[in-house]
Amino acid sequence: MSWIVFDVDGVLIDTSKSFDLTIKLTAEHFLKRFDKFSEVELRLIRKLRVKGSFGDDFKITEALINFYLGGNAEELVNEFKVGEGIEAIRRDFGENLDNNFLIRVFNTFYLGEEYKKRIFNFDGLWKMEKRIIDVDLLEELRKYFKIGVITGRDKREMALAEKIIGMSCENKITREDGEKPDPSLLYLLVKEESGIYIGDTVNDKIFVLNYNEKYHKNFGFYMVNRSMNVNSIIKNILLRFRKPHTNARHK
Repeated sequence: MSWIVFDVDGVLIDTSKSFDLTIKLTAEHFLKRFDKFSEVELRLIRKLRVKGSFGDDFKITEALINFYLGGNAEELVNEFKVGEGIEAIRRDFGENLDNNFLIRVFNTFYLGEEYKKRIFNFDGLWKMEKRIIDVDLLEELRKYFKIGVITGRDKREMALAEKIIGMSCENKITREDGEKPDPSLLYLLVKEESGIYIGDTVNDKIFVLNYNEKYHKNFGFYMVNRSMNVNSIIKNILLRFRKPHTNARHK
């Protein structure tokens, strides 16, 4: 096994107070513009994030806006099929949003003063993010594997994540290269070498399944959850690969 590849959000860093809140504030901003304001619940955002195959948070935001405009948002999220994406929602609700404006509003809330095209002044929510990954464990992992990242973040957002983590990653695939679950992104990083991808959503699992099907491989997948975070997964991997301690009295 040559590679350990990570998703970033929800895996390496805690984004529950940044991206989830950005989706909430952006959706509420649009609902006000439609004169149909409703408070967007964070738990519905998290449920939709885990169930869907969206690629980026702009699409999750678009989905939530449509669900709240459509009536009973909770019912629509519950009925949303696991693994479906924004195409299913656009098919049912139409493309009734200005996505360029949505992106500007979203980036204003998330990036704040880091975003030159911001619509209003706002202290960027990216500053609320916290590191999850134990950097010492990551450094030990480097002794045995090539380390990579495939993320829905763009290069600027990835640079902010690296600042929070306190470590840069040489091998990374960002949104400029494409969107998961496109399996060619994993091939672009690892070519045909074996490894494990660590993610936190159904979309990540579909991503690895797509890669294995297209390239006839058996790339592994771990999904982090409340009982098994990324550090626990790394410790389990290292248990299999650490060199055993030798007794100095024996040769």
